[in-house]
Amino acid sequence: MSFQFDPTISLSLLLSVSAIVVTFFRTRRKAVDDQLSKIKSDFDDRLHEGSKRMDRHDVRITAVETDLKALPAKDDIYALKLDLAGMSGELREMRASIEGNGHIIGRLEKIVTRHEDHLLDGGKK
Repeated sequence: MSFQFDPTISLSLLLSVSAIVVTFFRTRRKAVDDQLSKIKSDFDDRLHEGSKRMDRHDVRITAVETDLKALPAKDDIYALKLDLAGMSGELREMRASIEGNGHIIGRLEKIVTRHEDHLLDGGKK
């Protein structure tokens, strides 16, 4: 068996084998590129959704911070507690004063009633 180089057969065989190799690597690369583009597309979609979600969280956090700034602080509550304690002490003083005035008015009513009785009965005698 002797091997002779025939350019038509050898070149066509070489061209066919090289076409097969190029096609193999091209289609393999295209499949990998398609998968990568799909993964990138999914990643971009998830990234966009995550970005929108973070924007919504930012709006909610800003609203909560605004509400918290409007609420009274610990020192404000303490000052309010002191003021209420002072007012309750003043109310006790006012209650004692009103009760004292009630006793005085009761005694005055008794005196006025006696004077009326004396004047009304004294004029008949």
